[in-house]
Amino acid sequence: MKWISNDSCLAVDTGSGVVVPIWPQGTAPLHTGVHRGVSLPGVGDLLDGDRFTGIGVWHREDPMFLQAPGRCRRSNGFLLVDPSGVKRVTG
Repeated sequence: MKWISNDSCLAVDTGSGVVVPIWPQGTAPLHTGVHRGVSLPGVGDLLDGDRFTGIGVWHREDPMFLQAPGRCRRSNGFLLVDPSGVKRVTG
């Protein structure tokens, strides 16, 4: 997870590119005062700087037509996140 403050965009750095996540229904944004992230149902909180593994489908164009802000579109695409496989990586 990566908060890009200049663009006000929460992104996922895959190691080979930065993608904008499309979270499943029920996901809520978080701002702890220091960190930004999401509360993912069945998984818990994921904050900027956290690493996680999971299942998702990468799309070059926004598959849901959610109209992500233009500043978030300076990425390598979109990741449709499947919550059933998301696990936070510790350490």
